[in-house]
Amino acid sequence: MPDHECPSCGCPLAELLAESSHVVSDGRVAYRRCVCGKWLVEINGSLVGTAGLRSA
Repeated sequence: MPDHECPSCGCPLAELLAESSHVVSDGRVAYRRCVCGKWLVEINGSLVGTAGLRSA
């Protein structure tokens, strides 16, 4: 899975605005809402997880 696009729909992360961004012990965590409805979680610019609507 490339860490620069949504794993569900392939939307490039660069096209999505960060909804929230915080400094944490490992660097910076950012949350983005994809156009497909998934929440994308990044740490230091790398996609590390998703949450949201289940893909059918």
